[in-house]
Amino acid sequence: MPLPPEWAGSDLPAEEPFRSFLAAPGPETAAEMERYGAELAARHTGLDGDALCTLTLAVLDGCGPPEGRAQLRTDLAARAAGAAAQADTTGPAAGRATVWRTLGDLLAREEGAEVAGQPLMRRLAPVFAGDPGAPTARRFRLLSALYETVTRG
Repeated sequence: MPLPPEWAGSDLPAEEPFRSFLAAPGPETAAEMERYGAELAARHTGLDGDALCTLTLAVLDGCGPPEGRAQLRTDLAARAAGAAAQADTTGPAAGRATVWRTLGDLLAREEGAEVAGQPLMRRLAPVFAGDPGAPTARRFRLLSALYETVTRG
């Protein structure tokens, strides 16, 4: 996959998981990119230390018992609703609500459900808008560029 020109001088594409995405580009990597995007958004919003977030990411990686997924999705929906109730349309609480919803949608999609609305990567983009120079935001911008390339079809 050709590297987007703005990343030509960066060391970031040589780091994982970008190196793997670049080595094996294709639509089949889109789901893995979305999962990584959710992880970056969780880090960016400070949710990466939350037990529910950690458990969900582990389940998405194939760890943990499959029988607890329905309850996990219910818990994620409750967290999303709670964060949304604290938020206007922007800001940290809105970002956290987006992360919780996205994690729930990733789980639901793994079980065969259709995810309505914007593509997950586009939905996550506003989470990073308030601090575009943050390391997680830089990683997300590169991830988004690669994602757009593999999903253009």
